[in-house]
Amino acid sequence: MDLPQINSFGKVASAISTTTEPTPNSPSTPNTKKAREYPDPLVIPPLSTHESTLILLHGKGSNGPKFGLEFIAAQTSTGRILPQLSPNTKFIFPTAKKRRAVTMNRATIHQWFDNVSVSEGKGKVREDLQIEGVRETGEYIRGLIEQEVKLVGNGKVVLGRDVKL
Repeated sequence: MDLPQINSFGKVASAISTTTEPTPNSPSTPNTKKAREYPDPLVIPPLSTHESTLILLHGKGSNGPKFGLEFIAAQTSTGRILPQLSPNTKFIFPTAKKRRAVTMNRATIHQWFDNVSVSEGKGKVREDLQIEGVRETGEYIRGLIEQEVKLVGNGKVVLGRDVKL
């Protein structure tokens, strides 16, 4: 199944079958207590036979659906979008749970772990801010990867991230 040419961001959602709804025993939603604390990911199913999975993490303050739909809407120079170029790939865009952000006066935002930027931290690394989030995020993402590997096999699941992570 080929997707139609997509000329604007607004048309992407109607042209691609997407879901953020959990399903019983969904391979995209690990069934652990920590995993249930994370919002359901945006899942864009493959257009053809499922042979690989790409899991992409959003940047600080964003979320899976926003980042995912923007990412998927990006066109190549030939006007095609990623699902058209890789029709056998499932795309998963998880959303980080909300955490207090020290760099934003402790506002609650979606972020994989808290950190202090080099400019705001005056070069100091605040590992104490990162440990809990990195541990929880690692557990959640590992669960996503393990469930996808059960579906498509080893070496066919790729994890990536937005550069603003």
